Amino acid sequence: MTKETLPQTHLQLLARMRVAGYGADDLAAVNRAYWLASEVFGTQLRGTGKPFLCHLVGTAAAAALESPPAPVLVAAVCHGILRSGGRTIRDRVLTELGHQTLAQLDDYDAFHRERAERIPRLLGQSGEIAEADRWSALIWAANLVDDETDAAARFRRLRHDHDRRREFARGLCERLDWPTLGGAAEAAFASYEAAEWAEAYGSGLENAFPVAPLSPSPAERLMARLARVFGRRG
Repeated sequence: MTKETLPQTHLQLLARMRVAGYGADDLAAVNRAYWLASEVFGTQLRGTGKPFLCHLVGTAAAAALESPPAPVLVAAVCHGILRSGGRTIRDRVLTELGHQTLAQLDDYDAFHRERAERIPRLLGQSGEIAEADRWSALIWAANLVDDETDAAARFRRLRHDHDRRREFARGLCERLDWPTLGGAAEAAFASYEAAEWAEAYGSGLENAFPVAPLSPSPAERLMARLARVFGRRG
């Protein structure tokens, strides 16, 4: 799995879902989630310069490798959105994406916060895994695959954390029987060691994902206009 083969746009993701057998309603739900996420994250870039929306799509695409229920992919394509906007965002998620997606996003956020305790406990657990834990773990592991694929993790994580995340991803994929995602995760983590990334990391990875500058948002244009007006008067 490389950044060239993991979908990074929502049209690529929808095409991949269609081939995998997801229905029209499923595609429409993922599309709604993407456009809601675009309102919240549309101007954000990752450390590599990659648009954050591409990361959201990549995470959903990695999760789709194990053919989860469509609501899991809906949550994956806007994971983290509840941490960005308080009650307004929660209300919109409930209205536009449904209570099942809202519940999954809540559980994913809890899983993400408590991962250092929850993952070892889950790996040591015998018997069936609760559905909410299973799908939150899937989104989390898929998130790692896209993180490592584009090497964004290099900007904010020490080597020991990288190794721990790799161990967690391997353990989850084995425990929950996700061989396809497990293979993608191993390939993505292995890319951390690749010579091309080592060379790029030495130069700061500034040009790893060259992107065209994003257009300023309406709020940014307004602030720039006010600055010009008041600057002239001053």
